Amino acid sequence: CIRDSPEGARVRPPRGDERAIAPGGEALLHELGIALHMHDELFLSHAGRIITGFPEHAAGYLLPEIGQVDADVADRLIRQLLPLRPDGLADAVRPLLEQPDTHLQATALRTLIALEDASVRTFIDAALRSSNPRLRAAGIHGLVIIAGRPAHRDAMPAWEGLLQGTVEEQQAALSLFAELERLRGEER
Repeated sequence: CIRDSPEGARVRPPRGDERAIAPGGEALLHELGIALHMHDELFLSHAGRIITGFPEHAAGYLLPEIGQVDADVADRLIRQLLPLRPDGLADAVRPLLEQPDTHLQATALRTLIALEDASVRTFIDAALRSSNPRLRAAGIHGLVIIAGRPAHRDAMPAWEGLLQGTVEEQQAALSLFAELERLRGEER
């Protein structure tokens, strides 16, 4: 429904999301807080609404939650936030490298690599020594992306080692196929 504004222009009334954020987002943020304590999918849905509708405010509201939610939710929230590349994401993600969940550790490492975090090289080296195939794959990814051409020599044997391993190791290696095939082409 369109109505006349006081200035005479015809305007569309705000939708629910617009009204919620317009005065500072109290309603949507209140819903987000409730969702955080109710259901993971509901929280992630609300987080997605904030990221999509109000990207300039998303980090301030969502970064503090990364360390407070369970591993699966943190993993998915990081993936939602990464395209925004918000200030503070690396600081929020770095402590997750110490968490026991290796899936979350791999996501945290890949995020730090994508952000070109200065401390990432130490974590890449540790991931390459890990017994977990997903972490080793993230370490190989780091060698390709961050470490530069000299480290590419180390990436191929590490990748081939995953390919010759267990089914889980092979799956982790296949996640790197496109970027390492590109390296093979460069070496020829």
